[in-house]
Amino acid sequence: MTTRREDIDSPLKLASIGTVTDARIKKMGRMNIPLLRWFALVCAIAAGLAIGLNAGGLRFLWSADATHITIGMLALFIIVTLFIGRLTSIRPKALANTHETHNTASLTRVVDACWFAAELEMGLGILVTVSGFLIAFAHGFSQLNLSDTDAARQLVAQMASGLSTALVGTLVGIASSMLLKLQLVNLETYKDV
Repeated sequence: MTTRREDIDSPLKLASIGTVTDARIKKMGRMNIPLLRWFALVCAIAAGLAIGLNAGGLRFLWSADATHITIGMLALFIIVTLFIGRLTSIRPKALANTHETHNTASLTRVVDACWFAAELEMGLGILVTVSGFLIAFAHGFSQLNLSDTDAARQLVAQMASGLSTALVGTLVGIASSMLLKLQLVNLETYKDV
């Protein structure tokens, strides 16, 4: 196999994207990798939500959670997720302008607010859990007459409603908090990329 001199000196030719020069290779090397990771994570989350909605997940959340706080938690999760995506897309520009300290300082405050929102999701999950236990055990067993089967059924139904509220709140709180924290860790990897 012989190598021609013009093959070595000329820019790389690719049929699909044209001529690849050194400047273009450098530009491709500066891709926003955290944004791509965020986008892949959001696509996986959206696929999971689509499957859950198709299976009646929203209706289940509405009926299982007597407090309906989990619907608000999901709305907060979606809003903060979109906001983190916006931060992930603008972060390289903000870090490139290091001489503008107000930009990086305000960006740090906004990222801290997103960390607070992730912790708020966990706190709301615990609030729904405690509320569910209060609903389950509100009337207690002091007036329970075991000979009255209707009263026993009613107590068990009330306990089931409260326990489902507690478990659904715990699940939504933990899952949304973990997914927000995963996105925030990805956002903060700009220093390493």
